Amino acid sequence: MGIISKINQMLGFTKNETRIILFLTITFLAGIGIKIFKSSYTSKPEYDYSSVDSEFYARSAIADSASLKLSSKENLADESNGTGRQILSSKNSSSININSATITELMGLPGIGEGIAQKIVAYRKINGNFKSVSDLKKVGGIGEKKFEKILPLVTVGK
Repeated sequence: MGIISKINQMLGFTKNETRIILFLTITFLAGIGIKIFKSSYTSKPEYDYSSVDSEFYARSAIADSASLKLSSKENLADESNGTGRQILSSKNSSSININSATITELMGLPGIGEGIAQKIVAYRKINGNFKSVSDLKKVGGIGEKKFEKILPLVTVGK
C-alpha cells in the first residue's frame, strides 16, 4: 500500500479528495517559493532624482529671471487682466497700429496671447500691411467676439 492510501484511510478522504488537497498544497508551496526567490534575487534599482531636481531648479530660476527682465521692459498700460499680463484699454491709451506693432504690443490687447500675436505678425509679413482693421478676421484665432473686443484699440495707421 502506498503513502496516499494510508493517508486516505487515516483521514477518511477519498482518492480524488486526497489528490485535490495534494495539488493545492504543492501549488501553494510553489507560489511561496517563487515569491521568496523573486524578492531575494531581483531588487528594483533605486533612482537618485537629486541631479534631475537640481537641474530643474536651476532652469526654473533662469526662466524666472528672464521673465522678470521681460516684464520690467514691457511698457504697455497700467491695467492688468489677472494673469500678470498688462492689457490696453480704450480709456487709458491710444490705439495700436497693427501694421507696425510688435508681438509684445499685440499681446497687450484683450484676448490676444503670444500665439495669436505671432499669427498676426506672420500674416502681415506674408500678405503685406493690413488694408483695414477688419482684415484681422482673416488671421486664424480671431473670431467675431475677439475682433469686437479689440476693435476700439487697433488702427491700421496712415
